[in-house]
Amino acid sequence: MEESVKVAVRVRPFNQREIDRNAKCIISMDGQKTTIVDPDGQKEPKTFSFDYSYWSHDEFETDSDGVMTPTSSKYADQKRVFEDLGRGVLQNAFDGFNTSLFAYGQTG
Repeated sequence: MEESVKVAVRVRPFNQREIDRNAKCIISMDGQKTTIVDPDGQKEPKTFSFDYSYWSHDEFETDSDGVMTPTSSKYADQKRVFEDLGRGVLQNAFDGFNTSLFAYGQTG
């Protein structure tokens, strides 16, 4: 049984509104580290560490059904997120333990 709290962050692709406005991604990820840079360059970048940092902003292709398929190992698809986070929660529930998965954020 996995007993610890895990914290993950995932960067999603830009939505159409962001694309239309020529938005710039100010997030970068390296392993478990996520860095946010000031788009105006006035402040130092801030780096945070998480159990999982998932890059889903780009490096994928979208097929005719709307499914995003990785074009590099950097891209985190739904399967990878489920394997890292969901499978343990689901197994604990099947084993009769109380479980919880909390997701928060803009979905696009």
